[in-house]
Amino acid sequence: MHVTQMTSGDLPAWTLTGALLTVAGHEVDLEAEARDVQVSISLYRCPAGSVTRELGNGCQYLAVITIPPLTYSEAIADDIEGGEEGSVLVPTPDPLNVAATHLEIWAEEV
Repeated sequence: MHVTQMTSGDLPAWTLTGALLTVAGHEVDLEAEARDVQVSISLYRCPAGSVTRELGNGCQYLAVITIPPLTYSEAIADDIEGGEEGSVLVPTPDPLNVAATHLEIWAEEV
């Protein structure tokens, strides 16, 4: 995972375990969020201290997570719909390349 510190100061705690990213206690399952197109997820810290994906009154940027598009490999499927005999190549999603994800993270304001 590429990490860019957007502002100077103390960063919120974050961890990456497999494809599970946790920023300031808010979990994002990168594998579950991945799509056929690049996905950007914004996280905000709100005045009450909660972390949300929705920009509310008084909330400030905490992080932006950019997940690359899914890639596919071809696999052979022997069970063709309609009972036809033979095999067909079908696209199968590859595991998410977590190393290609990007985390932009802002220092917490005091």
